[in-house]
Amino acid sequence: MYYYDTIYNHMSNHTTWASDYFQKFVKLNADNDPNYFTEMLDAFELKDTELLILNRKGNVKASSNPFQDEKAIQTSDVLQAASGSVGKWIGRQPSTGEMVMAVSSPLQVRGENAYIVRYVTSLESVNSKMMNLTLLSSAVCVAVLALVTLFSIGLANSIVKPINNIRAVSAQLAKGKFDTRIEGEYRYELGELASTLNYMAQEIVRSNQIKDDFISSISHELRTPLTGIKGWSETLTSGGFDPDETKIGMNIISKETDGLLVWLRRC
Repeated sequence: MYYYDTIYNHMSNHTTWASDYFQKFVKLNADNDPNYFTEMLDAFELKDTELLILNRKGNVKASSNPFQDEKAIQTSDVLQAASGSVGKWIGRQPSTGEMVMAVSSPLQVRGENAYIVRYVTSLESVNSKMMNLTLLSSAVCVAVLALVTLFSIGLANSIVKPINNIRAVSAQLAKGKFDTRIEGEYRYELGELASTLNYMAQEIVRSNQIKDDFISSISHELRTPLTGIKGWSETLTSGGFDPDETKIGMNIISKETDGLLVWLRRC
């Protein structure tokens, strides 16, 4: 992780500096000088870290922590440092159960790894910040997802609802209910479609009205001559008329028939 790498790089750089600077403190009989390792602790201290000076076997020679366990430390960072390289270990302190990171580096005396400088720092604060950051990121993701979902639902409703309305009105028009209209103002293509359907229904109503007026007009135009023809036909059929009256009746029937033929030709 980025935060862990940053901590490790900072501690690793300091252990490298400490290893180089250690040459100024080299003493052949360091184990016989009680102040020697105390001076090293003062010289190599690093803020917010626990500093330990170990021998190659991992035994603690000095520690900035007065409650440090005197048992030999055999974590992977110490073993790597004993072999001559910078080591890193992340785990829980046996005494406290606290999550920590340890970085160890060898301290050489005349080209040989004589001691190990070990820095230990707590990761609890970093883990807490990472957890808070993760929760915050999750909350932001949930909020964004909720907003996107609401926006999608709103967008879908703005499209689906007009389409359902138009479809329902179209079904009514298909059943012959031409007085039905699409209510509401819609934008873009949906608005054009709604206007077209409303205009179509209006034109159908107007066409039906013209048809009804035409049929009414035909009915009126046909009623008078047909009434005359029917009346004289029934009269002549009953008999008892002289030839002159019969001739008059037949002339009327012929005249009304010719009038109908002329009217039909005009239509």
